[in-house]
Amino acid sequence: MQRRMTRTRISKQEKERFRRLIERHFDELYEYAARELRYLEALGALAPGAVTPAEVINEAVIAAWDMWRTRRGKQRATVSGRTLLYSAVRRALATLARQYQMTSGDISIEDVLVDPEADQQLWAYWEPDDVTTFEDIIPDEEHESTEEEALEEIEVEEAEALLNQLPPLQRQAFILHAIHGLPLEETARLLNTSIQAVQKAVQEARQQLKQVG
Repeated sequence: MQRRMTRTRISKQEKERFRRLIERHFDELYEYAARELRYLEALGALAPGAVTPAEVINEAVIAAWDMWRTRRGKQRATVSGRTLLYSAVRRALATLARQYQMTSGDISIEDVLVDPEADQQLWAYWEPDDVTTFEDIIPDEEHESTEEEALEEIEVEEAEALLNQLPPLQRQAFILHAIHGLPLEETARLLNTSIQAVQKAVQEARQQLKQVG
């Protein structure tokens, strides 16, 4: 009886750590998912509104929580929980887009996304830190924009149009490292490439954006 109570207590603690992690990074993950969905819609890989950011986040949270529960007792290398969540979002985007393309869509998801399955090591080796997310964190209604946010979206659309002209690796490296601030090493892990390749991709992306901006 006492042993069972200990297990329950540990489970609650881990669930709370996971919930805090999601809560801390929810806004930026939502923004990342929304941007990637707009990218896929612009390329014709998804119909507008076919997949919502909330659906992506929900899928990602389920996958991340499953990994959290099953791998917590194994020896892991140090990878931040934030990076793991970005990995989960990338995988969820690919999964939902493929499901849509089974019935419609002319562009293969593999042609426009840097392989989201290539970061397998992140899921085999991960040192959990404080985390957060679950149904009680994901909003029930659509993410609403204020008037100020609506005005800012005009500039955002222009910037995204420029970003969408970049090759997939340059685009993802620039978004993850330069926009969302992921460290070079963890960006490289997410994209299954070297730190040097990420540095080069970000530099080339900056140069191209300056030329067309």
